[in-house]
Parts: sequence; structure tokens; C-alpha cells
Amino acid sequence: MTPRRLVRGCVVLAVLVVGVLAISCALAVRALTTPLVLAGHTALIPTLAFSPKGRLLASGSHDKSARLWDLETGRAIHVLDHPGGVEGVAFTPDGDRLGTACDDGKARIWSVATGQLERTLETSSPLHDVAFSPGGDLIAVAGVDGRLLVSSFDGRPVRELKVSSLPALQQVAFAPGGRYVGDASNARTAIWSLADGALLHEVEGGYSFSFSPDGAAFAVRLSNGRVRVISLRDGSVQKELLPGREGDDTAHGLAYSSRGTFLGVGQEACIRIFSPPDGALLGSFEVPAPVIDVAFSPDEELCAVADNGGSVTVWRTRALELSRMRAWLRGR
Repeated sequence: MTPRRLVRGCVVLAVLVVGVLAISCALAVRALTTPLVLAGHTALIPTLAFSPKGRLLASGSHDKSARLWDLETGRAIHVLDHPGGVEGVAFTPDGDRLGTACDDGKARIWSVATGQLERTLETSSPLHDVAFSPGGDLIAVAGVDGRLLVSSFDGRPVRELKVSSLPALQQVAFAPGGRYVGDASNARTAIWSLADGALLHEVEGGYSFSFSPDGAAFAVRLSNGRVRVISLRDGSVQKELLPGREGDDTAHGLAYSSRGTFLGVGQEACIRIFSPPDGALLGSFEVPAPVIDVAFSPDEELCAVADNGGSVTVWRTRALELSRMRAWLRGR
């Protein structure tokens, strides 16, 4: 082979290698930036929850069903029918059971493996949310009548928390460690001590909240559109964020990721992702309709968003790095 032919062959090979690498990079970028859309619900989806191992996602809808989704296939492995709208879903810490809160006034506990109903907890008011304690021994439900009921897993009453002037409760969650429980209505967020039922913190105008994974703080969505991060120890304000317009009280969805890397905040038809330590905006994900709920997988790799159009969109959080890189390149 002559030197000229050798050089020509090397050039052709280099072009082929570059082409293959370009195609591979394009496919990788597409895989990162193309979300998984879970279709099947026919009405608004107010609630989402990842299983503890992150393989499954639960959703509850006003179409009177909860669904368990296999995130590898994007298919529903169980459709759990209810007599009314499903307002809340939560997995037990071991991932073996799913709790649902229904507007018929009953909390139900289902087998994740079989999809069979195992137990029912009856209350006197339509329910808006359900949560399990970190140890799995307690279950809390939030009612339209303004009562937060805490029971043992077998249904024995443990504590009832209520302020007579409260409107319907929308949310309930246990703090990491299980010493505190919080609730939110359309008018305020409250944090309670489980040991004695004492009210520790009350935030007027706070209509959704999320505990930080280290249990040191909680974030509250305020009716003026801001997000306030508050110390659980002394109630001091650590930080305030403004995800959208001042005074916007129509946004929904607020969640920390499991290791505290992200704080997701719903704003109209997108979810904005912030860095909790410094409050920096890391990026955003667009969805088809206004955001109702947001959740992160336990490994922080996935961000699931429910909207009021009845769809669930699952994004890879690594796409945030790509969007920051593009923004940096555009700025140079």
C-alpha cells in the first residue's frame, strides 16, 4: 500500500469513527432529554410516590383509581379501583404495601406484589393524604374536616390533632426520624410533636411543605408564590426562593430529593429544580399541563411530575447537567 493510500484510509477511518461517536452522543443526549410519559389516568393526578427501591411509581387520580407503574417498561402492573377520587398515595418503608387516601373517607392498604386490598381504615371525613412513619409502625391521614389522625399500623388510634379553625387538610408527612408530623391546608402549614401532640411551628399562608432529608428544616410553599425554608429546631427562616411571579398562589408541587441535592418546585406547566444549600436554580422540566405534584426517586436519578391533565412525566435529573452546559455554551 502506497503512503498516499494509507493516509487516505486513515482519514476515512477517522471520519467513520467521528461519525459513530457523534451518533452515539446524539442518542445518549436524546435518552437523557426525552422523558418517559405514563399514560392511563383519565383525570387530574394529585399525588405521586416512588417505592423505596425506586423501581415502581404510584399515582392516585380523580378517575377513582391508583396505579402502580413499572418504570422499566412504563406499564401499569396494578390498577387499584376505588369508589371515589384517590387524593394520596404512600409506600410503607419496606415497599411491600401501598397506602391510599380516598375521598370516600377510607384509607386502604394494598399488597404491592399482588395488588390485593389487605386492610381498610375508616374515618368520618373524606381524606386528602396518607403517610407512613419512617419505622412503618404508624399511619397518618389528613381529612377534609381538618383532623390529622395518627394510628398504629393495625388501626389503633394513637393521636388526633386538630385546630378548630382549620379548613380541609391537603397534605400530611412524617419528618425523618419519626418524631414530628406535619400537615398543610389551603391556609397554613403546621408541625406537631408526636410525643405530646404539641404544636411546634405554624406558618400562615403555607399550603404545601416538604421536610429536608436530614430532618433539620422544612420547605413551605406560601400563598404569595414564594418558598420559605424554615429551621425545624427554632423556626427561623433560612432561605426564601421565588420560583415564579410574586403573588402567584396557583402553583403546586414541592419536594426535596432523598439526599437533599434537589428541591423541586412546581410553577405553572413546569417544575423548577433548585439547589437547597445555596438556592441556585439548576434547571427546569416542562410538562403538558399545570403541575400538581412532584417526587424524586430514592437514588435521585428520576424526577416524576403529575399534572392536572391526567399524565405523569418522568425525567432523568442528569438532563439538568446537559441544560446547564448548553446555557454555558450559549453565554460564551
